Amino acid sequence: ANTVSLDSVELKDGLAVGGVTYHTLFLRPLTARDLLEAQDAAEKVVTTKDGLTLIASPARLSQELLRRQVKCLTEDGRTHNGPLGLEELGRLSLRDIAAVQAGAENMDAADALREGMDRRGRNSGGAETA
Repeated sequence: ANTVSLDSVELKDGLAVGGVTYHTLFLRPLTARDLLEAQDAAEKVVTTKDGLTLIASPARLSQELLRRQVKCLTEDGRTHNGPLGLEELGRLSLRDIAAVQAGAENMDAADALREGMDRRGRNSGGAETA
């Protein structure tokens, strides 16, 4: 199984970029800007019998969010900075993209849990806040 920490994912098959095959991918939390840009990128204008219509693709939105959540790839002291392009994301093996998706979901869940504890008056260490 792929190794996943809160901010990094081990890529079993790796991703080749510029002659280097990277096996460690680091994630970062999403920002409001990421969400807005991903929503914009997931929309397209199509022609229907009623004229032009703007449609959004939920699958494309997920891809756009995931690629933006990639902070960087590393291998033996070399770094490829994110976000990944859709073409790069698409070259991941099925098991590696599943690991990246799991890592992103774990990071999002941890962020949501931290925010929930802060709202209830506790910090992420469990101590009460003033």
